[in-house]
Amino acid sequence: MKIAIVAPSAVPYVVGGAEKFWWGLLRAFNTFTNHEVELIKIPSPELAFWDLLESYRRFSQVDLSHFDAVISTKYPAWMVHHHNHHCYMQHKLRGLYELYSSGDEREIYELPPAFDGVVRLITEMPRMRETLPLFWDEIFSLRDREDLSHAFAFPGPLIRAIVHFLDDIALSPEYIRSYSAISRRVSEREGYFPEGVSVRVIHHPSNLEGLHCSDYRFVFTASRLTDLKRVDMIVRAFRRLKADVKLKIAGTGSELERLKELAEGDGRIEFLGFVNDMELVGLYASALFVPFVPYDEDYGLITVEAMQSSKPVITVSDAGGVTELVENGINGYCVEPGPEYLAEAMEKLMNDHEQAVTMGKRAFDTVAHIRWDNVVKILLEQISSCGSISESGPVIIKKASRKKVLVLSTFGINPPIGGGQRRIYYLYKELARDADVTVLALVNADETMQEQEICPGFHEIRVPRSPGLAELDKRLERELGIPAEDVSAIDGIELIPDFCEIAQQYAENSDIVVFSHPYLFYALPDLNDKIVWYDAHNVEYDMKKAVMPQTETGRWVLDRVYSVERDCCLSADLIFACSDRDKRRLEKLYGLEERKILIVPNGLNVEHVTVLSREERQELRRRLRLHSYKRVVLFIGSWHGPNIEAVQQVLKIAENIPDYAFLVVGSVCYHDVCSDYVPDNVFLLGVLDEKEKKVVLNTSHIAINPILSGSGTNLKLLEYLAYHLPVITTEHGNRGYEFHDGVHLLIREIDEFEKTLKTLADDRELKRCIGMAKEGSKLVIRRYTWPVCARAIRSAISRSKFHTQT
Repeated sequence: MKIAIVAPSAVPYVVGGAEKFWWGLLRAFNTFTNHEVELIKIPSPELAFWDLLESYRRFSQVDLSHFDAVISTKYPAWMVHHHNHHCYMQHKLRGLYELYSSGDEREIYELPPAFDGVVRLITEMPRMRETLPLFWDEIFSLRDREDLSHAFAFPGPLIRAIVHFLDDIALSPEYIRSYSAISRRVSEREGYFPEGVSVRVIHHPSNLEGLHCSDYRFVFTASRLTDLKRVDMIVRAFRRLKADVKLKIAGTGSELERLKELAEGDGRIEFLGFVNDMELVGLYASALFVPFVPYDEDYGLITVEAMQSSKPVITVSDAGGVTELVENGINGYCVEPGPEYLAEAMEKLMNDHEQAVTMGKRAFDTVAHIRWDNVVKILLEQISSCGSISESGPVIIKKASRKKVLVLSTFGINPPIGGGQRRIYYLYKELARDADVTVLALVNADETMQEQEICPGFHEIRVPRSPGLAELDKRLERELGIPAEDVSAIDGIELIPDFCEIAQQYAENSDIVVFSHPYLFYALPDLNDKIVWYDAHNVEYDMKKAVMPQTETGRWVLDRVYSVERDCCLSADLIFACSDRDKRRLEKLYGLEERKILIVPNGLNVEHVTVLSREERQELRRRLRLHSYKRVVLFIGSWHGPNIEAVQQVLKIAENIPDYAFLVVGSVCYHDVCSDYVPDNVFLLGVLDEKEKKVVLNTSHIAINPILSGSGTNLKLLEYLAYHLPVITTEHGNRGYEFHDGVHLLIREIDEFEKTLKTLADDRELKRCIGMAKEGSKLVIRRYTWPVCARAIRSAISRSKFHTQT
């Protein structure tokens, strides 16, 4: 075959990771196959509105019909039209996708009338190549209009909308024969690939030759010195340590001077500037370990290069593609973002060179399969499966079978209304992309047993509680004064033989058994040949201790909670904690190894979020007869100890601010504290479905989170911010998240809530806090959507790194 690798040539020209990738791919095809392969590059400036559009147009008009197949990896090269076009994606223009933060995309509808034709084309017309000539004519007819220059901001809403429009056309399944990506992170990014297409992840090696290990003399990292690479975090972490070890930093970039200032006075830190390939290989060879902590990296060749040099890598949980290769405690460390966590991991390896050597050997083994001959073999398999022929016939790659996962829950998950339901529903729906997941749920006694398919690969089996267990629930609730449907299952297992029998049958045919909460752990006493995961929504012992009465029954139940959570933790091969705080508490409480616990935060399904305009919100308040109140304040909470405490605070605050309306949503409304005196300006709305809750979120001006106790994290914060609601929360209510006071929300002591709410009666102050909430919303989308939160679980199952029993 004659194959063209088509790529942009940067203007001004630089040699970066992309260029080395193309050279490596070209050389691999020409070394390991008999195909004739050429790298075709076109000058592609992209630093201004019209330069970028011209680059897109130029590629869209290139004729490569004299080749049998085309491979593109990056914008705007994938605009090339070819009957046998295969996309092996590095990344999209990130500043106009996941890193874009320059305003509301609906701003394009506010452009002058001259843009009406362009706006109609990019918002209403089908994503088809046939529309391109008309589009190019429309947009370039405006090029010399100086009176419209403000609309050509870069980055800006118009260029963002246009690039999304062009990428949608270029990458449509109508024009692309197969899709692959350089990392799982790239394959999962929202908006990168058309919905429903299959994307093959193909990790590629470095183009560096001669990587090896010689000794362990210093800490080394290499990177472009830009803000997204976060080398400052490495410097701050290193300065916390006292070890007599040097930190060598190779690379150049805009952050160099700032980094030098940050390192001033610490003679251990050296900035090497540009180093050539031979020097780089030598630096890797003599490193003790390599810290690499970029934000949401596409892939991270530095990780591969370090591992091919038998060096452990220290990274952070939001480093993107890097985390696909770094196994915490195995071949390096993957910690929470922050200098303090990074310093802790660095210190471990500085103090234990033997451990660093062992991890380095494992790192080498991790990337042993990442070779150029494997890359081209898989690419040729994709090309040949679409109708082309390789030199030796079709290449057969054995595909891994889908694992079977059983999840046990003390409650049903569909529909996902409460926080626990949403965690199970959305996390394991994401896992169902890679495995067949069955949730076995213990539901109310008045239900009938049923099985339902939530989506392909994801099923829920609902088994009703037996009359005996239902009676135990009621008796314990009377004695404890709190709901007991979860704790009753600990010793009520013998009362639900049908459930236990079904659980045993499904467990026998599953590869992994997940206990979502520990309360059903004793339902499956013999799991020696199975992988066991424990999804810790909270530290259950601490949560129950906060609400359990100091009675004989209360103390007995609390002892049983401790026992079942301890046994579940000790038996589990892997534990998922919602936050670093919970992770550390579980380690201390039950003497667990740090490497055994992964942080899997709670998230939000942003697809269901619909934020109305200011005018639409005002109309909602008028229709709901809330417009006479100065502000509408929202609190959401389930019947759960910390929320019961919080709603009592809400009632006290509301009584002192009668000109504000307070809306309370959730099952907490049915607790006794809400059946006593309730001020006239408090509206108890109870449990709402998603549609009703959207109305309430859009009706409110402000959201509050007066949480004083509890474990896990508060999902309500994500909802509040996603709807651009200014949030007032306690420090405890913000646990487990990276929201900051004065940046994303307001963190206040409980006795300051009333005063803070009153300041938001001022429209300017409210507007300022809405701006903070919008920043919070961006962080929600970057860090706390369910696909992002589920990465650790999907990575665990896809790499099978926990498929051994301990």
